[in-house]
Amino acid sequence: MDPVAVAGRRTITRAAARDKGTRWNKAIATYLVGCGWPYAEPRAKNGAKDRGDVTGVAGVMIEAKNTTRPRLGQWMAEVQAQTANAEALVGVCWMKRAGSTHAADGVVVATMATVVTLGYDGGLAADLRLSQVLADPKQPPPDRVVLLKGGGCAAMRGDLFVRLLRDGGW
Repeated sequence: MDPVAVAGRRTITRAAARDKGTRWNKAIATYLVGCGWPYAEPRAKNGAKDRGDVTGVAGVMIEAKNTTRPRLGQWMAEVQAQTANAEALVGVCWMKRAGSTHAADGVVVATMATVVTLGYDGGLAADLRLSQVLADPKQPPPDRVVLLKGGGCAAMRGDLFVRLLRDGGW
C-alpha cells in the first residue's frame, strides 16, 4: 500500500487518488460535451510541461481537483503555469464538491482578471473562505461569483462558468 493522504481514518493510495482524479476529469469533460463543446476530453499528462486536465474549450485551460483539502495558493500557481504551457488565454481550477459527482455542482476558481475576461458583469457575493464555499452547497449562489478572502480570486459554480463561456462565445 502506498499511502498519500489520510481522510479521517481512511488511507488513500496513490492509485486510488489518481483514479479519483481521472473520474473527475472525465465528469468535467462529459459535462462540457453535453453543454456544446463536442471536443472536450481529459488531456493526457505532459509531465513538467503540464497543460491542464481537460481540453476542448478553445483558449481555456482547465485544471481539475478532487480532494478534501483545498490548497488555493498552490493550485492557482499551477493554473498560471499550466495556462502558459497550454498557450491559453485564461485558466481555471474546477474543484469537485463533496457529496456530488456532477461537474455543474463543482466550484470553479479563477483570478478576478479571468472572471472579467470571461465577461462576468454581475455582482459579487461577500468575501468567503474557499473551505466555506466547498462545504456549503448554497455557496456560491447559482448566478453569482463569490470573492474569496485574500488572493484576488473568485469562485463560481460549474454551471455559471459554462454559461459565461457560452455567453462570451468561448
